[in-house]
Amino acid sequence: MPRRKTGQRVKRGSTEWINITRPRKSDLIDLGKQFNFSEDHTKALVADSHRSRLLESGDSMTLMLVHPTFDAGNDDVVSKELDVIITSKQVVTVQRSKIPGLPEMYDRVVASKTHESMSHPATLVFAIMHELVSDIYGTLDTMAVMLDDMEQGILNKSRILEDILMMQTNVIDVQKAVDNQSVMLERFVAALDNRTATKIQRQYVDLQLHFEEIRNSLRMEQMTAETLHSTHETILNSRINSQVKLLTSLSLVILPATLLSGIFGMNVSFPHVAGVPINFWMILGLMGVCAVSVYLIGKIKDR
Repeated sequence: MPRRKTGQRVKRGSTEWINITRPRKSDLIDLGKQFNFSEDHTKALVADSHRSRLLESGDSMTLMLVHPTFDAGNDDVVSKELDVIITSKQVVTVQRSKIPGLPEMYDRVVASKTHESMSHPATLVFAIMHELVSDIYGTLDTMAVMLDDMEQGILNKSRILEDILMMQTNVIDVQKAVDNQSVMLERFVAALDNRTATKIQRQYVDLQLHFEEIRNSLRMEQMTAETLHSTHETILNSRINSQVKLLTSLSLVILPATLLSGIFGMNVSFPHVAGVPINFWMILGLMGVCAVSVYLIGKIKDR
């Protein structure tokens, strides 16, 4: 198993970015000690998060962001955790697995002597969240293409129902992650001092507008997936009805021949009717009584 990269560091002005990937449990415990985290805070950092959270501890804040990203190998949306520790002069990002766009952003910061996102730790956090939002847009584009393929193949694909149900699950997963990130963003800004919050207000509004746009797109994708689901059920019911109609027609064609062969092939040597001249008509009458009884019972049940 490849070793993680430890402590990639870049400093521009008074802001330092430390980027850690694939940390071990001991690395996370050491981080907790370094920033004087409480025991509960350290446990939360070590454990896998299933929702975005904001924890405050002394002079630092920790954003635990659950980010939805698309796994092309399984055509599924998977959640990846990004922990961001913020102090007055440092930002530490902890990637348990690769977060799309973040390594490229780090390389751009390293290559630039004066990168605008490094003017303040809060500004860097917003720049990181913009990268996450950009990846979500990419996930939405991929999901939109998949929905278009489903629309085209809804009449022919044999596994279309499984694809639609997976798409609905993916939309819900992205929706939950986006809602959590939006709430954590509000809490993060509220926790900043007034001067810093005012400085980054434009970035905050911009990110919230992106989140709202993503929510609107997700609503449309959900409606499309639900429509495709209903359409597939309608098509499936139509096919079943056609098959039942065909089987019913075949039964009606075969029924007269079956009935006649049954009537004229009857064995009437049963003791109670043996030797009775009208035994044939007695059996026909009994059949008629049974048929009428079943019909009347059915009519009564339908009322």
